[in-house]
Amino acid sequence: MNRILMICFAVLMLCQATVFAHEMPDDEMNLGGITTGVTLGYVKNIFGIPQHKYPSESPQYRFMVYTYPPSVVVHAETLKDNPSSEEEMIVSAINVKDNSLTTPSGITVGTPYDLIKTMFGECSREFQGRDKMVYFYHGTGKHIAFVVDKNGITSAITVSVRTGNN
Repeated sequence: MNRILMICFAVLMLCQATVFAHEMPDDEMNLGGITTGVTLGYVKNIFGIPQHKYPSESPQYRFMVYTYPPSVVVHAETLKDNPSSEEEMIVSAINVKDNSLTTPSGITVGTPYDLIKTMFGECSREFQGRDKMVYFYHGTGKHIAFVVDKNGITSAITVSVRTGNN
């Protein structure tokens, strides 16, 4: 599980780089009806009780990670001094590595990247990893990242909060 969390964290950190954005509609940036800015209570109403919960904190923030089988991970956070309950924490990212969730236009794990590019144009930014590419698209307040294998097939999708100038 630590490996999954580290991979998700790495993708989120890559989303923080400053780039010139190619916009994608914000309403396209959700997976299975979940997007950034909703509460964990809303996530529970849609997906049910998570299989696992992983709370953590930093000097400034409280974090909660929910996992749903087979491979959906939802990240939420709030300021450490915010007295809100777990269910009131705000979703900052959602990641899927199977085809159980889709975007509103039907993009899912397994979709060829060429189709995504045809639908939404060139990405805002790309990152080359060892045997994969990550293509980032920006909305006005969100990012969506498509992890694509060496055969051009989407193997993971992450929607996350867009902060600062990135």
